[in-house]
Amino acid sequence: MRNFSSKIKVRLSVLDKDYQPVKEQTADYDIRVDSFSIEKMYFIDELRLALKPQKYVIGMNIQCVRDDWILKEGVYRFTVSPRDYSYDSLTVSDIQLAATVNETGTQKKFIKPNSDIAIIPNPGTVVLRTKPLGIYYEIYYLTLDESMRCSYEIAYTIQMSGVKNIFNNIVSGLFTKSDAASTRTITTKTGNRRTVYEYMLFDISELPPGEAKLTIRVKDNLSGQETTGTCRFTIADPKK
Repeated sequence: MRNFSSKIKVRLSVLDKDYQPVKEQTADYDIRVDSFSIEKMYFIDELRLALKPQKYVIGMNIQCVRDDWILKEGVYRFTVSPRDYSYDSLTVSDIQLAATVNETGTQKKFIKPNSDIAIIPNPGTVVLRTKPLGIYYEIYYLTLDESMRCSYEIAYTIQMSGVKNIFNNIVSGLFTKSDAASTRTITTKTGNRRTVYEYMLFDISELPPGEAKLTIRVKDNLSGQETTGTCRFTIADPKK
């Protein structure tokens, strides 16, 4: 059995709409793998940057280096437009697909700000039916009563593309931080903060393969405000 090693170098550049530099971040990774695992080996990391709401161009350069020689190199470019969350009205953040949820915070580099929840992201949009569908999102601007308490309701819907039937409130084995296993999909919660951090794991083993859309509907029980967030993904069977 042979062992292989190399270094992965990542450079991330953020440019404004006029292609002027805004921020830059770099990361280096030492990769070691044996000959039996080399074809299946992968790793996940997350680079975080705080950006003001506007349009940005992201450039990423990834190099695989060994003994100062560049073995492979990839250059990627895409645009992002961070949302503006400064408006004082009930809002659901973007929904992040999660490969793993760790509520004990042992994966320190993936812990979300102001929480003890570690979310290892799913970098793609494909979820295997044999694994739970993990999501993370945040709710902003909940109303507090005179006792500084909030009360809100969350409902989930999964709709398959091209299928008339909406899979609403049918996901079995739904897990939350406070409930080890429950079949509830419409839940009323209380707290003492205007911003809350939510995550969920769904058993999707009974859903058919294909394109799917998850909708999260949140209702503030004190103000009566409602808002929604959506996320699209693909359900797939594992390769045989």
